[in-house]
Amino acid sequence: MRACSVRKLPGDLACQGASRGRGCPGFTLIELLVVIGIIAVLAGMMGAGWSGAMGVAKRARCASNLRQLVMGSILYAADDRGGAYSAAVDTGTRDMNYVLPYVARQLGVFVCPSTRNAVKADLTKAGAIADIEYLAPNAQSRGTSYVLGGFMGWRTPHFTDIQTKTGMKRVYSVLKTERSVDSYIHHHELFGLKGLRPGPSGILLLTDNCLADAPHWPGTAANHPKDGANAAFLDGRVEWVSGRRFPYVYELSQDEGRLRSQIPW
Repeated sequence: MRACSVRKLPGDLACQGASRGRGCPGFTLIELLVVIGIIAVLAGMMGAGWSGAMGVAKRARCASNLRQLVMGSILYAADDRGGAYSAAVDTGTRDMNYVLPYVARQLGVFVCPSTRNAVKADLTKAGAIADIEYLAPNAQSRGTSYVLGGFMGWRTPHFTDIQTKTGMKRVYSVLKTERSVDSYIHHHELFGLKGLRPGPSGILLLTDNCLADAPHWPGTAANHPKDGANAAFLDGRVEWVSGRRFPYVYELSQDEGRLRSQIPW
C-alpha cells in the first residue's frame, strides 16, 4: 500500500484553519493589558533611576566647581596683604572677579550645572567679567550660580573697617580673613553655639544660590530646590548639606542669630 504523507502547516496557518478553541495559542485582552502595564511600570522605574543618577552627577559637577573656587580663594588670601579670602567690601558683595586668575579664567566654574545660568566673557569698562560681578537672580538668568559670603557676624558687636577707593568704610560684620576665621568665637545662642570656635572647617565662603525665595536656605527656586545645597568651607572642602540641616550649618558659619520662626523647617 502507498503511505499517505501529511504536510504540517506552520503554527499560525494551522490556527487560521482551526476553530478558536483550546488548541490555538494566543493572548487574551486581559493578558495583553497586564503586559502593557508591566512594561509601563518598568519604564517609569528606569526613568526615575536615570533622573536620579543625572541629579547626583550634576551635584558632583557643582561640587567640583565650588572646590576650584574655594581653593582659588585660599590662594588669593595667601597673596592678599590682609589675608582676606575675597575682595568683598560689604555684606552684599557677590563679585567674584578676584578669584578669576586663580581658576585659570575658566568661566564655566561659576555656573551650577543644575541651572541654566550663563556667564559670558563680556567685559566692563574696568576690564572685569560683567556676569560674575553679580549673582544670577534665578536659575534661568545670566550671572554666577554661587553666593559669595565674604563676611560673618552680622548683628553682633563686631565690625570691620574696609579701605575703598573713596576712603575708609565701616562694615558692621567681620570680614573673613585667615586671622579672623581662625580666631572667631560664635556670639549668638541659636542652636547652642554661643562661645564655640567654628574655625576654617565650620566657616563657609561659597554656597549654591539660596537667595531666590528662602534667603540663605534652599528653596523651590534654588539651584537644587529644597533638597539641599553644596557649600564650600575655608578648609578647602565642599560638602552637600541637606535642606533640613542647612540652617544649622549656615548659623554656625555666619553667626546671625536668626529667630527660629525665620527658619522654614
